[in-house]
Amino acid sequence: MRKLLFLGVPMAALLAGAAAAITLSSEIKAIDAKLGIIILSNGATYELAPGVDAGKLRPGDKVTIDYEQIGAHSVISNIKKVK
Repeated sequence: MRKLLFLGVPMAALLAGAAAAITLSSEIKAIDAKLGIIILSNGATYELAPGVDAGKLRPGDKVTIDYEQIGAHSVISNIKKVK
């Protein structure tokens, strides 16, 4: 029993700390690709994770994003322009 408890506690801690990706669709209000910041039409500011390319996106583009809430930061892991 102690072995199971010994293994279970660290696993539970790992799973509790795992962030779940959130998906939403919106329109880009403003973008600064150099700083890696996007503001959507809802007024919320999102940061681009390293490796996420937003170079071709412009204000007014409709997008779907996957993001994670990391502390006080909303970090985009995937962004896709939709028609």
